[in-house]
Amino acid sequence: MPLPTEFADALRAAVGDDYVRTDAASLTSYGVDALKRGHDADVVVLPDGADQVSAILKLCSAHLVPIVPRGGGTGYTGGAVPLRGGVVLSLERMNRILEIDEQNLVAVVEPNAITGTIQDAVERVGLFYPPDPASLRTSVIGGMITATVLAIFYIPLFFVLVRRGVRDGLVYLRERRRRRSEAAV
Repeated sequence: MPLPTEFADALRAAVGDDYVRTDAASLTSYGVDALKRGHDADVVVLPDGADQVSAILKLCSAHLVPIVPRGGGTGYTGGAVPLRGGVVLSLERMNRILEIDEQNLVAVVEPNAITGTIQDAVERVGLFYPPDPASLRTSVIGGMITATVLAIFYIPLFFVLVRRGVRDGLVYLRERRRRRSEAAV
């Protein structure tokens, strides 16, 4: 069932016309992962930050529209594939490394930061980020976490990155790290 025009218009107001895709090619390509199996999305939205993600989630919730977050689309598990249309929330524009806190050994990154880029960035300041998947230069941190590649062994990293997506998460993280730093003195 196609989404109402008002819904797509509200998405455009939230993220801008250039970041809402409804053309057939986009709906098909964002509806599959690396296996090239899946289902077309009804609309693809490319937010550029937590405020835009929040606006999209509120719209989908209010209109009962299913939503599937998508990182790099490099997975083989179907985790980023819509089952029955809805919104594919492409996080490809959210790919920045926001902070590397050398003292507390924490990197604050957006969900679509490429794993190899994170590894390179922490190595430049003398730190080490151990995961080394074969897809190092194409896999993204959000996908690795949701696929539980890291969650088993890197629970603190999982917690930090998930909390960052919450509006007050950065304040929480800074407070937690400040207390940890003060305790170490």
